[in-house]
Amino acid sequence: MKKIILGFVFVVLFVSACKVLSTNLPIKPREIEITWRVDSGMMNKSESIYISNDSCTYDLKVKGRKQLIEFKLKSSIIDSLYQVFYNNRFDKIETYEEEVYDRGGTSINISIDGESYSVSNSGMTLIKEIYSANYRTVENTIKSITFNQISKQKRLIDIKLDSSITNSEHNVILYVNDKSYYQEKKDGEYLTLDLSLFSMNNLFEIYFMQKGGNQSFETVIKRVYVVLEKLPTKNEISLILVDNQLIVK
Repeated sequence: MKKIILGFVFVVLFVSACKVLSTNLPIKPREIEITWRVDSGMMNKSESIYISNDSCTYDLKVKGRKQLIEFKLKSSIIDSLYQVFYNNRFDKIETYEEEVYDRGGTSINISIDGESYSVSNSGMTLIKEIYSANYRTVENTIKSITFNQISKQKRLIDIKLDSSITNSEHNVILYVNDKSYYQEKKDGEYLTLDLSLFSMNNLFEIYFMQKGGNQSFETVIKRVYVVLEKLPTKNEISLILVDNQLIVK
């Protein structure tokens, strides 16, 4: 009897596994198009990756600033990426709806020889737990391949702050492309930064914060910013404050 029960359990698990692991995706498609998108909820930001046999792009829009990076992938890399979709049975990933407000997330679409398959993990649509690892593996592979490729287009730039900024009576915070790289209150004297930047549309922001006290919250006195549409030929830039305008030299 014990052997019969164990055999029955094995059959149930086997059938369940087959149901989860089955796929209708072709083994070797002729053409594919892959799109990965970020839904940032209420934030003023959009991000997407597009990959096809002919062209690939990384598109980032933040606060009205747009960075569109074009790149190429070898056929072998695209084939290996598709294999991740196939191995993770992307067409069988299931979702469910839940009342969640202002939830960001991502979505993935793949077109295979004209047939499209889409999965969303954003807003009120969530991935069923049993498929979450499958979706995460596909998503991480898309991002890893893309960012590894576009990183080759970055340049190392020395970023200097002029005394018109560093001699301010306020605490200074420097953001580059929405990421904080220097906070006077925490970091002390400013030293030249070496940052890897794309060639176009880099956003530089300076926040002047009220000094004094140990309070965790600081008041913003003013914010100045500039979008550098194209990096200079030399590998250094200086940020200067002139008549309350941030300029690049």
